[in-house]
Amino acid sequence: MKRILLFVSVLISYHISPCQVADWYIYEVDSIIDIALPGTVYEEEDTIINGIKTYLLYSNIDNSSFIVQKYLIEEIQKKDYLSTLPYDLNSLNKIYDGYCRGVSDATQLEIGKQEAVRIDEYHGYYFTLNDADKSQYAGCMLLLFNNYLYSFLYFNVVDFNTSDVEFFVNSIAVNPEVKITQFAGMSRSYKIGYFIGSHFIEIILFILVILFAIKYLKKKPKYNTRLKRN
Repeated sequence: MKRILLFVSVLISYHISPCQVADWYIYEVDSIIDIALPGTVYEEEDTIINGIKTYLLYSNIDNSSFIVQKYLIEEIQKKDYLSTLPYDLNSLNKIYDGYCRGVSDATQLEIGKQEAVRIDEYHGYYFTLNDADKSQYAGCMLLLFNNYLYSFLYFNVVDFNTSDVEFFVNSIAVNPEVKITQFAGMSRSYKIGYFIGSHFIEIILFILVILFAIKYLKKKPKYNTRLKRN
Protein backbone atom coordinates (compact mmCIF):
# COMPACT_ATOMS: atom_id res chain seq x y z
CA MET A 1 0.00 0.00 0.00
CA LYS A 2 2.92 2.29 0.72
CA ARG A 3 4.05 1.87 -2.89
CA ILE A 4 0.61 2.88 -4.15
CA LEU A 5 0.52 6.06 -2.04
CA LEU A 6 4.12 6.84 -2.99
CA PHE A 7 3.17 6.47 -6.67
CA VAL A 8 0.23 8.86 -6.18
CA SER A 9 2.50 11.37 -4.44
CA VAL A 10 5.11 11.12 -7.22
CA LEU A 11 2.39 11.45 -9.86
CA ILE A 12 1.10 14.66 -8.28
CA SER A 13 4.66 15.96 -7.99
CA TYR A 14 5.26 15.23 -11.67
CA HIS A 15 2.00 16.89 -12.70
CA ILE A 16 2.90 20.01 -10.71
CA SER A 17 5.95 22.10 -11.57
CA PRO A 18 9.25 20.50 -10.48
CA CYS A 19 10.33 23.87 -9.10
CA GLN A 20 8.79 23.76 -5.63
CA VAL A 21 8.02 26.88 -3.61
CA ALA A 22 7.42 26.58 0.13
CA ASP A 23 5.25 29.70 0.36
CA TRP A 24 1.62 29.21 1.39
CA TYR A 25 -1.29 31.04 -0.20
CA ILE A 26 -4.95 31.29 0.72
CA TYR A 27 -7.42 29.88 -1.82
CA GLU A 28 -11.19 30.13 -1.99
CA VAL A 29 -12.76 26.67 -2.20
CA ASP A 30 -16.20 28.22 -2.57
CA SER A 31 -18.28 30.96 -0.91
CA ILE A 32 -18.10 29.07 2.40
CA ILE A 33 -14.48 27.94 2.87
CA ASP A 34 -10.98 29.36 2.39
CA ILE A 35 -7.86 27.20 2.84
CA ALA A 36 -4.08 27.72 2.73
CA LEU A 37 -2.06 25.58 0.31
CA PRO A 38 1.67 25.57 -0.47
CA GLY A 39 3.39 26.07 -3.79
CA THR A 40 1.64 25.69 -7.13
CA VAL A 41 -2.01 24.72 -6.74
CA TYR A 42 -4.14 22.97 -9.34
CA GLU A 43 -7.89 22.90 -9.57
CA GLU A 44 -10.33 20.37 -11.04
CA GLU A 45 -13.98 21.43 -11.19
CA ASP A 46 -17.04 19.18 -11.48
CA THR A 47 -15.03 15.95 -11.64
CA ILE A 48 -17.21 12.82 -11.52
CA ILE A 49 -15.69 10.08 -9.37
CA ASN A 50 -17.77 6.89 -9.13
CA GLY A 51 -20.88 8.89 -9.93
CA ILE A 52 -20.18 11.56 -7.28
CA LYS A 53 -19.63 15.15 -8.37
CA THR A 54 -16.33 16.26 -6.83
CA TYR A 55 -14.33 19.49 -6.74
CA LEU A 56 -10.54 19.22 -6.25
CA LEU A 57 -7.68 21.50 -5.20
CA TYR A 58 -4.26 19.93 -4.83
CA SER A 59 -0.58 20.76 -4.46
CA ASN A 60 2.65 19.00 -3.58
CA ILE A 61 5.85 20.01 -1.78
CA ASP A 62 8.65 17.45 -1.85
CA ASN A 63 6.94 14.24 -0.66
CA SER A 64 3.98 15.98 0.96
CA SER A 65 0.67 16.16 -0.87
CA PHE A 66 -2.26 18.43 0.05
CA ILE A 67 -5.68 17.64 -1.37
CA VAL A 68 -8.97 19.46 -0.87
CA GLN A 69 -12.09 17.61 -2.01
CA LYS A 70 -15.68 18.80 -2.03
CA TYR A 71 -18.28 16.07 -2.56
CA LEU A 72 -21.90 16.68 -3.51
CA ILE A 73 -23.75 14.32 -1.17
CA GLU A 74 -27.16 14.88 -2.72
CA GLU A 75 -29.05 17.38 -4.81
CA ILE A 76 -31.42 19.72 -3.00
CA GLN A 77 -34.54 17.69 -2.27
CA LYS A 78 -37.98 19.20 -2.82
CA LYS A 79 -39.46 16.82 -0.25
CA ASP A 80 -38.02 16.58 3.25
CA TYR A 81 -38.60 12.85 3.66
CA LEU A 82 -36.38 12.03 0.66
CA SER A 83 -33.26 13.63 2.16
CA THR A 84 -30.42 11.43 3.43
CA LEU A 85 -28.54 14.31 5.04
CA PRO A 86 -27.80 14.24 8.79
CA TYR A 87 -30.43 15.58 11.17
CA ASP A 88 -28.47 15.59 14.45
CA LEU A 89 -24.90 15.24 15.74
CA ASN A 90 -25.13 11.45 15.92
CA SER A 91 -26.16 11.07 12.27
CA LEU A 92 -23.50 13.62 11.25
CA ASN A 93 -20.78 11.63 13.03
CA LYS A 94 -21.98 8.46 11.27
CA ILE A 95 -21.27 10.11 7.91
CA TYR A 96 -17.83 11.17 9.11
CA ASP A 97 -17.08 7.71 10.50
CA GLY A 98 -18.31 6.01 7.33
CA TYR A 99 -16.01 8.17 5.19
CA CYS A 100 -13.08 7.46 7.51
CA ARG A 101 -13.60 3.69 7.35
CA GLY A 102 -14.15 3.80 3.58
CA VAL A 103 -10.81 5.54 3.07
CA SER A 104 -9.15 3.02 5.40
CA ASP A 105 -10.55 0.08 3.43
CA ALA A 106 -9.67 1.65 0.07
CA THR A 107 -6.06 2.36 1.07
CA GLN A 108 -5.65 -0.76 3.23
CA LEU A 109 -4.27 1.44 6.00
CA GLU A 110 -5.25 1.34 9.65
CA ILE A 111 -7.22 4.12 11.30
CA GLY A 112 -5.04 5.82 13.90
CA LYS A 113 -6.21 8.91 15.68
CA GLN A 114 -9.91 9.81 15.53
CA GLU A 115 -11.45 12.84 17.18
CA ALA A 116 -14.38 15.20 16.94
CA VAL A 117 -13.22 18.78 16.46
CA ARG A 118 -14.83 22.20 16.34
CA ILE A 119 -14.20 24.92 13.79
CA ASP A 120 -15.97 27.96 15.14
CA GLU A 121 -19.38 26.60 16.14
CA TYR A 122 -19.33 23.81 13.55
CA HIS A 123 -18.70 20.11 14.12
CA GLY A 124 -15.81 18.51 12.23
CA TYR A 125 -13.88 15.26 12.37
CA TYR A 126 -10.16 14.52 12.18
CA PHE A 127 -8.48 11.15 11.61
CA THR A 128 -5.10 9.73 10.69
CA LEU A 129 -4.05 6.64 8.72
CA ASN A 130 -1.15 4.39 9.70
CA ASP A 131 0.54 1.34 8.23
CA ALA A 132 0.85 -1.97 10.07
CA ASP A 133 3.97 -0.67 11.85
CA LYS A 134 2.00 2.35 13.17
CA SER A 135 3.91 4.73 10.92
CA GLN A 136 1.70 7.71 10.16
CA TYR A 137 0.96 8.32 6.48
CA ALA A 138 -2.02 10.66 6.29
CA GLY A 139 -4.13 13.13 8.23
CA CYS A 140 -7.60 14.23 7.16
CA MET A 141 -10.13 16.82 8.35
CA LEU A 142 -13.82 16.45 7.45
CA LEU A 143 -16.57 19.05 7.43
CA LEU A 144 -20.15 18.72 6.23
CA PHE A 145 -21.89 21.95 5.27
CA ASN A 146 -25.36 22.05 3.71
CA ASN A 147 -25.37 19.22 1.14
CA TYR A 148 -21.59 18.99 0.65
CA LEU A 149 -18.87 16.99 2.41
CA TYR A 150 -15.43 18.65 2.50
CA SER A 151 -12.24 16.62 2.91
CA PHE A 152 -8.85 18.19 3.65
CA LEU A 153 -6.23 15.48 3.21
CA TYR A 154 -2.48 15.56 3.81
CA PHE A 155 -0.29 12.53 3.10
CA ASN A 156 3.41 11.80 3.07
CA VAL A 157 4.58 8.19 2.91
CA VAL A 158 8.24 9.09 3.35
CA ASP A 159 8.38 11.60 6.21
CA PHE A 160 5.05 12.57 7.78
CA ASN A 161 5.29 16.20 8.86
CA THR A 162 3.00 16.97 11.79
CA SER A 163 3.56 20.72 11.59
CA ASP A 164 2.57 20.75 7.91
CA VAL A 165 -0.71 18.91 8.47
CA GLU A 166 -1.55 21.04 11.50
CA PHE A 167 -0.88 24.26 9.61
CA PHE A 168 -2.93 22.95 6.70
CA VAL A 169 -6.08 22.00 8.64
CA ASN A 170 -5.82 24.96 11.04
CA SER A 171 -5.88 27.34 8.08
CA ILE A 172 -9.49 26.37 7.26
CA ALA A 173 -11.62 29.51 7.47
CA VAL A 174 -15.43 29.48 7.36
CA ASN A 175 -17.28 32.50 6.01
CA PRO A 176 -19.65 33.68 8.78
CA GLU A 177 -21.82 35.62 6.32
CA VAL A 178 -23.00 32.52 4.44
CA LYS A 179 -26.00 30.54 5.66
CA ILE A 180 -24.75 27.10 6.75
CA THR A 181 -26.44 24.10 8.28
CA GLN A 182 -25.01 20.74 9.23
CA PHE A 183 -28.40 19.22 9.97
CA ALA A 184 -30.46 19.67 6.81
CA GLY A 185 -32.02 16.19 6.95
CA MET A 186 -34.90 14.80 8.97
CA SER A 187 -35.13 11.85 11.36
CA ARG A 188 -36.63 8.54 10.28
CA SER A 189 -39.63 9.15 12.56
CA TYR A 190 -40.26 12.50 10.89
CA LYS A 191 -39.90 10.94 7.44
CA ILE A 192 -42.50 8.28 8.28
CA GLY A 193 -44.89 10.87 9.66
CA TYR A 194 -44.34 13.20 6.72
CA PHE A 195 -44.84 10.40 4.21
CA ILE A 196 -48.15 9.33 5.78
CA GLY A 197 -49.31 12.92 6.20
CA SER A 198 -48.50 13.79 2.60
CA HIS A 199 -50.85 10.99 1.50
CA PHE A 200 -53.69 12.20 3.73
CA ILE A 201 -56.07 13.00 0.84
CA GLU A 202 -55.52 9.61 -0.82
CA ILE A 203 -56.18 7.82 2.49
CA ILE A 204 -59.39 9.78 3.14
CA LEU A 205 -60.65 9.14 -0.39
CA PHE A 206 -59.89 5.44 -0.02
CA ILE A 207 -61.87 5.29 3.24
CA LEU A 208 -64.81 7.12 1.65
CA VAL A 209 -64.84 4.67 -1.26
CA ILE A 210 -64.90 1.73 1.17
CA LEU A 211 -67.75 3.28 3.17
CA PHE A 212 -69.71 3.95 -0.01
CA ALA A 213 -69.22 0.38 -1.13
CA ILE A 214 -70.38 -0.97 2.21
CA LYS A 215 -73.45 1.26 2.35
CA TYR A 216 -74.76 1.08 -1.21
CA LEU A 217 -73.21 -1.86 -2.98
CA LYS A 218 -72.94 -4.63 -0.47
CA LYS A 219 -76.08 -6.84 -0.43
CA LYS A 220 -77.84 -7.44 2.88
CA PRO A 221 -78.16 -11.11 3.91
CA LYS A 222 -81.65 -12.66 3.63
CA TYR A 223 -83.52 -14.00 6.66
CA ASN A 224 -86.36 -16.52 6.88
CA THR A 225 -88.34 -15.56 9.99
CA ARG A 226 -88.15 -12.42 12.05
CA LEU A 227 -88.16 -13.06 15.77
CA LYS A 228 -89.93 -10.85 18.26
CA ARG A 229 -88.50 -10.32 21.71
CA ASN A 230 -90.89 -10.26 24.69
